[in-house]
Amino acid sequence: MGKLYTLLLFLLPVSFLRSQDPCASLNYHAFKAESFQGTYTDLGDLGTALDVSNLDDGIADPQEIGFEFVYHCQPFTQFILNTNGFIKLGAETTPKTSLFFSNAHDMDFQLKLYETSNVIEFVYGEWGASNNPSNYKTAACGLKGTSNADDQLLVVVKSSAAHWDNVTFHNGNYAPNESFNFGNPPDRPKPKPGVTYRFTPTYHHDLSIREVYALGDASSYYSSPQTISATIQNKGFDLQYDIPVILEVTGANNYIDTQYISALSFTDQTLVSFPGYAPTGNGQSNIKIYVGDDDGHDDNSVNMTQEVNDLDLNYATTDQASRGYGFLSGVQGIYYNKYPVHGSATVNAVNVYIADDPVAVGKTVFGAVLNDAGALVARSDNYVIAEGDLGTWVPFAFATAPVIENSSFYAGFGMTSSPLRYSPLGVQDEVPARPGTYYTSLITGNGLKEMDLSTFAYRFMIGASLNGTQPVAGPATGDTTICAYGIASITLEEYSGFITWQTSPDGLGDWHAVQDGSGLTSANYATPELTASAYYRAAVFQPGSGVAYSNAVYVEVVPPTPSISASGDALQSSSEFGNQWYNQDGLIPGATGKDYLVLTPGTYYVKVTSGECVSAPSNEVEIITVATHDVDQDSNFKIYPNPVGDELYLDLGGLTGASHFEIFNSQGQSVRQGFAFHRTPIKTNWMSPGVYIIRLQIDSNIELHKLVKE
Repeated sequence: MGKLYTLLLFLLPVSFLRSQDPCASLNYHAFKAESFQGTYTDLGDLGTALDVSNLDDGIADPQEIGFEFVYHCQPFTQFILNTNGFIKLGAETTPKTSLFFSNAHDMDFQLKLYETSNVIEFVYGEWGASNNPSNYKTAACGLKGTSNADDQLLVVVKSSAAHWDNVTFHNGNYAPNESFNFGNPPDRPKPKPGVTYRFTPTYHHDLSIREVYALGDASSYYSSPQTISATIQNKGFDLQYDIPVILEVTGANNYIDTQYISALSFTDQTLVSFPGYAPTGNGQSNIKIYVGDDDGHDDNSVNMTQEVNDLDLNYATTDQASRGYGFLSGVQGIYYNKYPVHGSATVNAVNVYIADDPVAVGKTVFGAVLNDAGALVARSDNYVIAEGDLGTWVPFAFATAPVIENSSFYAGFGMTSSPLRYSPLGVQDEVPARPGTYYTSLITGNGLKEMDLSTFAYRFMIGASLNGTQPVAGPATGDTTICAYGIASITLEEYSGFITWQTSPDGLGDWHAVQDGSGLTSANYATPELTASAYYRAAVFQPGSGVAYSNAVYVEVVPPTPSISASGDALQSSSEFGNQWYNQDGLIPGATGKDYLVLTPGTYYVKVTSGECVSAPSNEVEIITVATHDVDQDSNFKIYPNPVGDELYLDLGGLTGASHFEIFNSQGQSVRQGFAFHRTPIKTNWMSPGVYIIRLQIDSNIELHKLVKE
């Protein structure tokens, strides 16, 4: 007989199902069935004992479910119990041979029916030890429609030596070489309390995030950029097109990306990848991948936690181990996780979660590393598992840490043979397991091969601790001369480590990290638009191994930015050639000398041209008043007549020596200059009518006079 407790759960409603299509076959499919570790709650005195015709092969009277349960497209409100561990929906109680399994044995389990979602779960409890010899025993677990035809059945298949969470689901009847087998431990393990088989009906519109693949522990140095991915399956009858799949990272890092699936048919699944995620901050981040809402709400999103740190790698999450994993008795070998490394690092240790398997105590194990080519490059000393190691992480260090540079490596956990099977390697559920990640080999490291993903549904709890190699800063080369507002490109070659570009105004000190430009931490750095010359170098860092510096590259900006000095109304550029003066109104035509005499108040600056390059503007000088003198003012210098016609006289007023004079038009352009002695005539018949300024200077005495030409 079978012991059966029925637990009815009342859940929040899900969206009402449209007519199942088709209803001719059982609408519970193997691809939607799940095996996972749940919780078994003994009902104790809370259950209701049912009267049956006899304890073996007996049938109870119809019982009320308590809600309408839709099964095989038909609504039911009652069920009958058979003491062999079956329930039949409806009220019919006439015994039928189809309700019996001839080799059934006592089992302790619960059957749960979920309101509105129509989900069915089998949950196994604690089993007592038997004094009988461990024989081959069979049972049946699954669902049945209207007949024994393949399209009316969903069964669970398990070998006698397999753990109860290591099952397959099959739409069809049991074949001679497949059944649900069990026996006495340890060769034939009993179910762990809470092992659950879940069966979910098929909807019309039902996309499922089956599994998310990312690092549980990621190195901020050696795991960037990451590729996060997920397996998406269409579990609904309807063909779907242009499906958006969204990745969202929150917490210590923030990131969002959307990828699209062009089309996905019923039961088909595909791997969607999100490349290029590069976390910038250490700490815990939540990774969420989701699709839009549909008929089945409980599988539209999956969350996992990632811890970004300096040097540790691990696919395992913070979840508990699902179980232990190991080789069969008398067999030895190594299991591996494959990890990519971006950069140059040493693998200092392999870290392994030792499962809570008492049989593993006293067994000899070790850590190992294969390089990307599959060659053994490191092996730890042998280690004997102690009782205190169970349920903990154990590091396996290497006397000589292998170097991995911009490639992948295999972090391995080796197990020597034992006449009694033991399972020391902790694993976590991963369905389906990610491709290209989990491997096994002989105990020597030879014969590397990927785990069979058609039957392997876990992630190995094998991590690795890295460290930086000695940093190498190769030669830095790039643009040495650019025009003002140009961008210089600088490249670092033959380096090893993580780059931070630095700049200095003189190359002697005050080196600091660049703040602008592109490629600030890459081998190819592009400066922002420059207006001043500067020095640049690369600081190459490796965690735990210090910093190395490249040579400095001097980037000269031509022409250099000029500066203006002022003496009263007279302005002077620091550049001897190529000047062009400006005021608040823009370019001053013809004002191209080193000096410029201001005739009207305003703000003035200068630019310098050298070849095809134009400098940045100089500092600005604001002239508020213009100090000019009329001829009637008391002065050593006299000019007359004013207004003037064809000839002008410059009178030095009895002063000896020569006076330099310069005549400027109203635009500030110099139109004539020379020297005057005592009383000097100057022809002005060539001048156009208008206002002019005459600048007179003897020694340090300078005067400006306004002149009107008629």
